Amino acid sequence: MKLRIVFLLCFATVCLPAVGWSAWIACGARSEWVGATTAVRAARAMGDAPHLVEALSIERGALRERALADGPVAMDLAKIASQNDALLNHTQRSLHAAGLSDEAVTKAREMLGAARAGVAEAIRLPLAKRDPKLVPAMMAQLFERLDAVEVAMAQAERGWAGPTPQSAPGSRSAASPSRCAPPLAGAAAT
Repeated sequence: MKLRIVFLLCFATVCLPAVGWSAWIACGARSEWVGATTAVRAARAMGDAPHLVEALSIERGALRERALADGPVAMDLAKIASQNDALLNHTQRSLHAAGLSDEAVTKAREMLGAARAGVAEAIRLPLAKRDPKLVPAMMAQLFERLDAVEVAMAQAERGWAGPTPQSAPGSRSAASPSRCAPPLAGAAAT
């Protein structure tokens, strides 16, 4: 064998473990990157989810004021509705991107549509002839939807939080040190 071939074989023998180790590190880094990207999407969705509460709260006040007023009101219901629909669309997109359920957004949109239609129908009548149960029923639905949104947000947060270090299988808390750890000096004397 020529010296050149022996040198190349020795060089390849030394470099192959380094190439394998580098590939293993790269695969691990890629996996962590994918996990971080998923976590960022989930964090954005959790940050956008309170927009549902905001949309429901703003529109609740505007619809209530309009339903109880006999004349025009200070708030522009069409503008509020379009802003809230934009908030709902943004929240729904971020929930989809994170792979979370958008049921809360869908139900909120349906409930707001029903409330808007109910108020639009009611304001055709004079204030004295309007259904006195309209506003309390609408408020009850809105509060029920707010509670459902908050429950859905809490469930999604718990689903993305994962196990805590103390509750993860095989982990040890400060109260139960590792068997390999040396005993504390004060613990040996007692």
